[in-house]
Order: sequence, then structure tokens, then C-alpha cells
Amino acid sequence: HLSGGEATLVRLVGVRLAQANVTLLDEPTNDLDESARHLLFDYLATWPAAVVFASHDRTLLDLATTTVELRDGHARVFPGPWADLQAQIAAEQDAAQRALTNAQKDLAHERRQRQAGETALARRSRQGRTLAGSGSIPRILANTRKSAAEANAGRARAAIAARIVDQQVHVAEVQSRLRPEHSIRVDLPDPRLPESKRVLQLSDGRQTIEICGPRRVALTGPNGVGKTRLVRSLVHDTPDGPISVAAFTSRIGYLPQSATDREFAGTAVDYVLSRQPGATSGAALARLAQFHIRRYDVHRPWSSLSGGERFRVVMATLLLADPAHQLLVLDEPTNHLDLDTVTQLVAGLSAFRGALLVVSHDHAFLSELGIDEWITLTSEGLSINHRSEPTAR
Repeated sequence: HLSGGEATLVRLVGVRLAQANVTLLDEPTNDLDESARHLLFDYLATWPAAVVFASHDRTLLDLATTTVELRDGHARVFPGPWADLQAQIAAEQDAAQRALTNAQKDLAHERRQRQAGETALARRSRQGRTLAGSGSIPRILANTRKSAAEANAGRARAAIAARIVDQQVHVAEVQSRLRPEHSIRVDLPDPRLPESKRVLQLSDGRQTIEICGPRRVALTGPNGVGKTRLVRSLVHDTPDGPISVAAFTSRIGYLPQSATDREFAGTAVDYVLSRQPGATSGAALARLAQFHIRRYDVHRPWSSLSGGERFRVVMATLLLADPAHQLLVLDEPTNHLDLDTVTQLVAGLSAFRGALLVVSHDHAFLSELGIDEWITLTSEGLSINHRSEPTAR
């Protein structure tokens, strides 16, 4: 009967009492409300031994004294918090981009030099043929000059080709320092949701909160208060609990906790088609490509896709639904996501023109979404703040 956050706190107490020399924490802030997160941060500050944690929580990452980044099969150890590592990476990427620009300019210069050299060699060859044909010099001398010219031309071509190859190798080496960009830029279908259309209504018996038009709403509150139960009752239209909630559109997309559906049997394309029966295979492939699921990945078994890849398939299915959803309901969407996938989620949602209801304790994520209303659910009922993040207790 414990909520996800309450269960996490119980496990944290258990590993603390174990008094191990090294403690490993895998996404310890998942499901924790704001108060519980601060308890965890205080807990870690007085932890009696070494702690290694894997996390996408930027506040927690900035408490680390050492950051290890795992990328492309290599581990980079940085003597400082995550924010300092990001600043270092940004500086390195700027330098690599400048080096790449200069290397590409040098390569273009070498190619122009080759073209100019070929033009000069062709001109001298024509002049030699003209001179030999005029009979003004002995044939044996003309042949000697021709052989010497061809040998010189061969050496010149080889030298220029070698410089071009060296410069191409240099460009490739500099290019390898640049991290590939996986940002999502997608033009989503228009849900055609008027500003005045009533979308959502919540009531605790004392007050009623109405959401109209394409507003972005965050639902926060302490662990165990019933946020997940509330959104489930909204999506499935099954009243449950003291808060009554109603949607005034049937076009609702729902992203539950642990949305990657590990038990699905099929491929990425199969997943889209199973959730959007009216879609064609071509349309499914086009949708997946916009979320960087391309080539052989679209036909790989679902179980072989990473958590981030499965999440992007789910995102593509939700955001590119036809007809477009007018309301998206997301329950702790950043749980178990790496930072790159969180960035992609923000990018995808930024293009969504419908109403958005997000249950989350990740305040950095919510701030990036541009939340319009912050609704707090407590044991006493509902409260709302317009365009203002509620103060953490």
C-alpha cells in the first residue's frame, strides 16, 4: 500500500542501516516529493561511507564530489559536480567546432590547390605538344622534355593527393571530438484546441479548478497523497478518492509511470501500429524517424531496445497521434530517463499545442516545460498557483 516515494524512503533507510563500506544508489530520487528529496540530500551529506549514485536529478548530481560520465564504452572521471563537467564539455565542444571549421577550410584550400595545379599542368602539356609539333626542336629533345614533364606532374599530383588525405584524416579526427546531436525538432499535428475550451476540472468539495485551452499544468504533492490515483481516474473515467476530476475531451494521451512497457512483444514499428491502428507502416516509420528511431532500430525486437529508445517510441506514438490528442497526461515521465532523453522529452513537449497535465517532483524539468499552473494536492485538498512554482516545504 506504500506509494513509490514511500517505498523508496524505506529502501534508503534499509541501506543506511546496513552500514556498508560502499553504498550504490540507482536513481534514488525517483518518486520522491520535494521534502523527501531534501531529506535524502541531508542524509547523503552525513553518510558515514562512500556513496556511488546513478541519477538524472541535476540537484543531486551537483552534490557529487566526483562525476563519472559513461559514454561510448568509456568512463570519464571528473573531479567535481555534474554542472562543472557540463561547463568543461561545452568549452571542449566549442573548441572542437572551431577546430573543425578551420580544418574544413584547410581541406577546401588543398582541393583548390589541386584544381589549380591540374589546370597549370594541362596548360604546360598543351604548350609542350604545340612546341613538339612545330618542329622547332629535335624530336629526341621534345620526348625528353615530355618525359620529364610527366614525371614532375606525377610527383606534384602525388604530393597534393597526400596533403589532401592528411587533411581529410585531420578533419575526421577533429569531427570525432564533436558529440552527435540528438535533439528532437518535430512539427506536431495541431490538436485545434481553442483558448476558451474547457479541458479539465478538479474539485475537492471546497473549490473547483477549471483548466481551459492549451495550458500546461503541474500536479505536485507529498508522497502517498494520491496523485497517480487521481490521474488514473481522469484517464479511465473511473471516480476514485475524495477529489473529483473530469475531462471534457475524449482525445487524451496518457503516459503512466514505467511507460516503456517491457513486456511488449514486437518491434518499434509494431508498437506504433498497435497503439494507432489507423496508421500505415510508412507513417509509423516517418514518426519514429523524427524521434531518432531509424534504419535497423525500427525492426529490432522491443526487448533489445534501451529504456531511452523505448521511451522515444512511446513519445512518438503519443505526440504524433492522428487525430492529435487535445490533452496529454504524464505521470512522473522523467523517472528512469537519462539526461539526454529528458532533454528530448522537453523538446518534444515544447512543440505540443494541446493541454498538458504533468505529475512530477522534478522541478528543473517542470521549469523547462513552462508550466502555467501549479496545482498542489494535499490531504486537505487542492491549491493552485498561477505561473508560480509553489514553495517547497
